Amino acid sequence: GRYWFVSRLGVIGVVDPATGAVRTMELTDEEIENSMAVDRDAVYVVSDRVVYALSADGEGAPTVEWREEYDRSGGPRPGQIALGSGTTPTLVGRHFLAIADGADPVRVVVMRRTALHGEERTMCAVPVFDAGASAVENSLVTDGTHVAVQNTYGYADLFSLPPGRTVPG
Repeated sequence: GRYWFVSRLGVIGVVDPATGAVRTMELTDEEIENSMAVDRDAVYVVSDRVVYALSADGEGAPTVEWREEYDRSGGPRPGQIALGSGTTPTLVGRHFLAIADGADPVRVVVMRRTALHGEERTMCAVPVFDAGASAVENSLVTDGTHVAVQNTYGYADLFSLPPGRTVPG
Protein backbone atom coordinates (compact mmCIF):
# COMPACT_ATOMS: atom_id res chain seq x y z
CA GLY A 1 0.00 0.00 0.00
CA ARG A 2 3.03 2.31 -0.24
CA TYR A 3 5.18 3.66 -3.04
CA TRP A 4 8.92 3.15 -2.65
CA PHE A 5 11.66 5.04 -4.50
CA VAL A 6 15.44 5.23 -4.57
CA SER A 7 17.85 7.87 -5.86
CA ARG A 8 21.33 7.47 -7.23
CA LEU A 9 22.79 9.41 -4.30
CA GLY A 10 21.53 6.90 -1.74
CA VAL A 11 18.15 8.25 -0.72
CA ILE A 12 15.49 5.60 -0.09
CA GLY A 13 11.95 6.83 0.35
CA VAL A 14 8.39 5.76 1.02
CA VAL A 15 5.23 7.62 0.01
CA ASP A 16 1.94 6.92 1.75
CA PRO A 17 -0.62 7.34 -1.06
CA ALA A 18 -3.47 7.90 1.40
CA THR A 19 -1.87 10.91 3.09
CA GLY A 20 0.87 11.96 0.67
CA ALA A 21 3.39 11.76 3.52
CA VAL A 22 6.95 11.12 2.36
CA ARG A 23 9.53 9.50 4.64
CA THR A 24 13.16 8.98 3.63
CA MET A 25 16.45 7.61 4.83
CA GLU A 26 19.86 8.43 3.41
CA LEU A 27 22.70 5.98 2.97
CA THR A 28 26.09 7.42 3.93
CA ASP A 29 28.64 7.40 1.10
CA GLU A 30 26.68 4.86 -0.96
CA GLU A 31 25.16 5.09 -4.42
CA ILE A 32 22.25 3.13 -5.85
CA GLU A 33 22.60 2.41 -9.56
CA ASN A 34 19.64 0.07 -10.06
CA SER A 35 16.04 -0.57 -9.13
CA MET A 36 14.60 -2.60 -6.29
CA ALA A 37 12.87 -5.93 -5.82
CA VAL A 38 9.79 -6.40 -3.63
CA ASP A 39 8.13 -9.35 -1.96
CA ARG A 40 5.46 -9.44 0.74
CA ASP A 41 8.09 -9.16 3.50
CA ALA A 42 10.56 -6.54 2.33
CA VAL A 43 11.93 -4.20 -0.30
CA TYR A 44 15.42 -5.19 -1.46
CA VAL A 45 17.95 -2.60 -2.64
CA VAL A 46 21.57 -2.96 -3.73
CA SER A 47 23.90 -0.04 -3.21
CA ASP A 48 27.44 0.07 -4.53
CA ARG A 49 28.53 -1.68 -1.29
CA VAL A 50 25.61 -3.38 0.49
CA VAL A 51 22.43 -5.39 -0.11
CA TYR A 52 19.54 -4.14 2.04
CA ALA A 53 16.21 -5.61 3.09
CA LEU A 54 13.90 -2.76 4.10
CA SER A 55 10.42 -2.32 5.51
CA ALA A 56 8.36 0.63 6.68
CA ASP A 57 8.20 1.31 10.41
CA GLY A 58 5.05 2.30 12.33
CA GLU A 59 5.27 5.85 10.99
CA GLY A 60 5.89 4.72 7.42
CA ALA A 61 9.62 5.52 7.35
CA PRO A 62 12.02 3.09 5.67
CA THR A 63 13.90 0.94 8.14
CA VAL A 64 16.67 -1.61 7.64
CA GLU A 65 15.66 -5.21 8.41
CA TRP A 66 19.07 -6.54 7.45
CA ARG A 67 22.14 -5.52 5.46
CA GLU A 68 24.84 -7.64 3.87
CA GLU A 69 28.07 -6.28 2.44
CA TYR A 70 29.45 -7.85 -0.72
CA ASP A 71 32.80 -7.83 -2.56
CA ARG A 72 33.36 -4.86 -4.85
CA SER A 73 37.15 -5.16 -5.06
CA GLY A 74 37.31 -5.57 -8.84
CA GLY A 75 37.37 -1.83 -9.49
CA PRO A 76 35.91 0.01 -12.47
CA ARG A 77 35.94 -1.79 -15.83
CA PRO A 78 34.58 -1.25 -19.30
CA GLY A 79 30.95 -2.28 -19.50
CA GLN A 80 30.13 -1.27 -15.94
CA ILE A 81 28.67 2.07 -14.86
CA ALA A 82 29.97 2.19 -11.28
CA LEU A 83 31.86 0.22 -8.67
CA GLY A 84 30.02 -2.62 -7.02
CA SER A 85 27.07 -4.57 -8.28
CA GLY A 86 25.48 -3.56 -11.56
CA THR A 87 22.39 -5.63 -10.85
CA THR A 88 18.98 -5.10 -9.37
CA PRO A 89 18.36 -7.74 -6.67
CA THR A 90 16.80 -10.82 -8.25
CA LEU A 91 14.35 -12.82 -6.14
CA VAL A 92 14.94 -16.53 -6.67
CA GLY A 93 12.02 -18.68 -5.62
CA ARG A 94 10.49 -17.80 -2.25
CA HIS A 95 13.62 -17.88 -0.12
CA PHE A 96 16.63 -16.49 -1.97
CA LEU A 97 18.01 -13.33 -3.52
CA ALA A 98 20.83 -13.11 -6.09
CA ILE A 99 23.12 -10.34 -7.33
CA ALA A 100 26.32 -10.12 -9.32
CA ASP A 101 29.02 -8.57 -7.13
CA GLY A 102 31.91 -6.28 -8.04
CA ALA A 103 34.76 -8.77 -7.67
CA ASP A 104 37.09 -9.76 -10.53
CA PRO A 105 35.95 -12.09 -11.87
CA VAL A 106 32.36 -11.15 -11.14
CA ARG A 107 30.55 -13.64 -8.92
CA VAL A 108 26.89 -14.52 -8.69
CA VAL A 109 26.09 -14.16 -4.99
CA VAL A 110 23.07 -15.98 -3.55
CA MET A 111 21.68 -14.85 -0.18
CA ARG A 112 18.94 -16.08 2.11
CA ARG A 113 16.13 -13.55 2.39
CA THR A 114 15.43 -14.94 5.85
CA ALA A 115 18.39 -16.33 7.76
CA LEU A 116 17.65 -18.52 10.74
CA HIS A 117 19.64 -18.12 13.95
CA GLY A 118 23.25 -19.05 13.27
CA GLU A 119 22.89 -19.22 9.48
CA GLU A 120 25.07 -17.10 7.24
CA ARG A 121 23.02 -14.81 5.01
CA THR A 122 25.33 -15.34 2.00
CA MET A 123 25.02 -18.94 0.84
CA CYS A 124 27.48 -18.89 -2.03
CA ALA A 125 29.46 -16.65 -4.36
CA VAL A 126 30.27 -18.37 -7.65
CA PRO A 127 32.71 -16.76 -10.13
CA VAL A 128 31.38 -16.37 -13.67
CA PHE A 129 33.29 -15.35 -16.80
CA ASP A 130 37.08 -14.77 -16.82
CA ALA A 131 39.19 -12.53 -14.59
CA GLY A 132 39.93 -9.26 -16.35
CA ALA A 133 36.98 -9.78 -18.71
CA SER A 134 33.82 -9.67 -16.62
CA ALA A 135 31.26 -7.02 -15.79
CA VAL A 136 27.52 -7.22 -15.20
CA GLU A 137 25.15 -4.29 -15.72
CA ASN A 138 21.90 -6.17 -16.19
CA SER A 139 19.57 -7.89 -13.80
CA LEU A 140 20.03 -11.60 -13.38
CA VAL A 141 17.30 -13.80 -14.85
CA THR A 142 15.73 -16.70 -12.98
CA ASP A 143 13.10 -19.36 -13.47
CA GLY A 144 12.83 -19.77 -9.69
CA THR A 145 15.55 -22.42 -9.51
CA HIS A 146 18.31 -21.44 -11.95
CA VAL A 147 20.02 -18.08 -12.48
CA ALA A 148 21.36 -16.73 -15.78
CA VAL A 149 23.80 -13.82 -16.02
CA GLN A 150 24.97 -11.74 -18.99
CA ASN A 151 28.53 -10.47 -19.34
CA THR A 152 28.61 -6.78 -20.33
CA TYR A 153 32.40 -6.41 -20.20
CA GLY A 154 33.55 -4.03 -22.93
CA TYR A 155 30.05 -2.90 -23.90
CA ALA A 156 29.50 0.85 -23.71
CA ASP A 157 26.93 1.39 -26.43
CA LEU A 158 25.78 0.09 -29.82
CA PHE A 159 28.95 1.43 -31.48
CA SER A 160 31.48 0.18 -28.90
CA LEU A 161 31.96 -3.21 -30.59
CA PRO A 162 33.06 -3.72 -34.18
CA PRO A 163 30.44 -5.29 -36.47
CA GLY A 164 30.08 -9.02 -35.84
CA ARG A 165 31.86 -8.91 -32.47
CA THR A 166 30.41 -9.55 -29.03
CA VAL A 167 31.54 -9.11 -25.44
CA PRO A 168 33.49 -11.98 -23.83
CA GLY A 169 31.30 -15.02 -23.08
